[in-house]
Amino acid sequence: MSVVRQQFSPIRTDRFIRTLVGWYVRTREQVDLGPFADASAAETALRGHLNQYRGLNRPRTTATLQLGMDIHDPSACSKVNCAVCMEARIASQQLDFGA
Repeated sequence: MSVVRQQFSPIRTDRFIRTLVGWYVRTREQVDLGPFADASAAETALRGHLNQYRGLNRPRTTATLQLGMDIHDPSACSKVNCAVCMEARIASQQLDFGA
């Protein structure tokens, strides 16, 4: 019997989040980009954003990680337009309505 090991990373590294209101692009800045009607529009926005901020931001350090997980608290989030907060709000509403 062989055991197949899957690599699992609990850290969200995908910049694109599809929500019920559209596509978002996660950024390191105060405002995430979106919502956009489709993934193509989100990709175009990301390219422009990366060109604008190239070299200005440092990568995330392990200081934001706890036990290998990226902790995000929507009630303490300082972003003005946060994709992860939107995703959490939608999930919360779906649970409330039993969807």
